[in-house]
Amino acid sequence: MVNKTQTQNAKKVEPAARDSSNRTRKLNKKDTKKQAKRTVANKPKLASGLMLIKGCLQFCSKNARLLVLINLVYIILHVLLVRGLSSPIDVTDLRDTIEEAADNPSKTATTLSVFSVLVSRGTSGSDVLLQLILFILISLVMIWTLRQLFGNKIVTLKQAYYNSTSQLVPFLLTAGWVFLHLIPLAIGTVLLQYATYGGSVPGLELLIIIVAFFVLAGWSLYLVSASLFALYIVTLPDMTPLAALRSAKRLVRYRRIKILLRLAVLPVFLLVVYAAVLLPSILYLPALAEPLSYVLSIASAAFTHIYIYHLYRELLK
Repeated sequence: MVNKTQTQNAKKVEPAARDSSNRTRKLNKKDTKKQAKRTVANKPKLASGLMLIKGCLQFCSKNARLLVLINLVYIILHVLLVRGLSSPIDVTDLRDTIEEAADNPSKTATTLSVFSVLVSRGTSGSDVLLQLILFILISLVMIWTLRQLFGNKIVTLKQAYYNSTSQLVPFLLTAGWVFLHLIPLAIGTVLLQYATYGGSVPGLELLIIIVAFFVLAGWSLYLVSASLFALYIVTLPDMTPLAALRSAKRLVRYRRIKILLRLAVLPVFLLVVYAAVLLPSILYLPALAEPLSYVLSIASAAFTHIYIYHLYRELLK
């Protein structure tokens, strides 16, 4: 009788024991954060900035014909609709103007002044709206083309321009969100310009403004380090802006500093390329300096897309 009762009690206990053993403990916020950090730590190490540059140059060499054709079409559209056929800057006149304005400036100082004007001007034209539309178009074309080429697919120039604009509206909405993330940096820049150009701000207030600028700039960089990749994610078929932003945030989690350091390599590399091409031209062939600057600005925009997309692919590993 006792054995029968014990057997019945054991049968009642066994399901409960099994249920308790199968029940998983719900992770709290701290445990979830630790688990996410372990997941990131187990991912392959991100390529360095120099390795990314090397990979981008190899990619450009492999797909040079298509990339040149895509940007040639963009140059033609930009010249016809925005820039015009005439050169907006006469480097010789600009150099003479700088020499007249300054009191016997050195040749190096004059060359660097002309160089800074050419670099800062870029592809700017009189019609800002048309220029923005063309920039959005070439961005969509480049992102779609990069996705196909990285997938080892054959792409034609016609396909690149015809098939790349299906996600135009989500791309614009995501770009608007990126613009909002840049507002703190814009506010900090205005405050810093007011403090430095006015010259009447006391020392303590100037220090506070400088600190505020770095805080606001850091905030913007923190936000943009994720939303920037959302611009590439949102071009996937049927992707919504909100889903792209969430995906980008997960992608960069606990890796924002590494990403920002790799993004910082890009402008340094482009500045070196600009200097290597434009400085000799300003000194010895001033008539070619402005056209070369224009072509370099177009090529730089294309290379920027290639670099960021390459980094995006690294984050997916």
